[in-house]
Amino acid sequence: MTNTWKPIRKCAVALYQFSPTAQEQIPLEFGELIETSEEIAGWIRGRSLMTERIGIFPSNHVKIISDDIPSKKILMNSVFHPYIEADPIVIEIDNILLEWAESFHDFFIKKDFINLNFIQQKIRQLLSLRRTIINTSLSREVKISLKKKIITIISQGNELTGVNEQPRNSKGHLATEDNTKINKLFKLYKQMSQEEITKKEIQKLEEDCQLLLRLDEITKSDRENLYISCDIVRYSEIANQTKTKIQNKSDGQLFRRPYACCVLALSNDLLQTCSGKLMDFVADVFTPNQESFFRNIQELIISNDPKVEKKVGSRIAIQLSAHFGKLNEVLKKHTALLSIQQTLKMKLP
Repeated sequence: MTNTWKPIRKCAVALYQFSPTAQEQIPLEFGELIETSEEIAGWIRGRSLMTERIGIFPSNHVKIISDDIPSKKILMNSVFHPYIEADPIVIEIDNILLEWAESFHDFFIKKDFINLNFIQQKIRQLLSLRRTIINTSLSREVKISLKKKIITIISQGNELTGVNEQPRNSKGHLATEDNTKINKLFKLYKQMSQEEITKKEIQKLEEDCQLLLRLDEITKSDRENLYISCDIVRYSEIANQTKTKIQNKSDGQLFRRPYACCVLALSNDLLQTCSGKLMDFVADVFTPNQESFFRNIQELIISNDPKVEKKVGSRIAIQLSAHFGKLNEVLKKHTALLSIQQTLKMKLP
């Protein structure tokens, strides 16, 4: 008995990518819709609704989802998943990648290689997590953990590209009128607008702290003892404490006062690690036992002096990118460095 092709006119969606190895086969991309016509053991013949190509492909690479074939209007209004009920976080990934594509192109045109590499890294992470989360064999706990990572990556990319953030519901999905009550949605937007003020202040602080550090005029002996320090100040009122009560001396006026400091050693190994790429480092935050010790707190931290204490649970994130070579050649290759202030002098411990 020989196998024969059986008619099967249905709509299928590609679950896996397929690269053809023969002339009669057609390539498939994940989420691509196919109009099937015939099937045989292990193979299906059909027409791609995206590319209009006709050919055969493995039956285990697709899933029959409907007896109806979607119209071209449905396809034009779809992203990567036009006819499949995908997880909301998967749909969000698809949409956000389309929005980031414009910024990716702008970074490339402007030769902003630092931001270009950063957003490229986030895109690769999202694509990898997307392939993982559509696996139906994952447990509920694993999927929740993956979704948290995805949300974090999306927020980081949105902050760089300028894409507006949207509030999320208790499940971590984007809050819309379809899944959230109007009054709750209003509260989420109001809460997010208050948080956005803090984010903008932090972003402005980061922009003010961008610095191009030249090491070409530093001697080799001094280069072995290089550190980046960050002083942390606080704004508070000044009060006079008496035996009976604490009297407010400043009448509500806020004063800028020293609070803490962090120090990161710029060792040769660290500089080699971030050579040509932007990497994140963290430094512990220390507070002095007395405010008078703050004037030389950097030296106290480096020498592990007991006059300073590590502040538990507090760290400062520092992004570094090292470029080796002559300054003119580095600036020509990485034009984004031209807009960053260069150091004029250094303080060595």
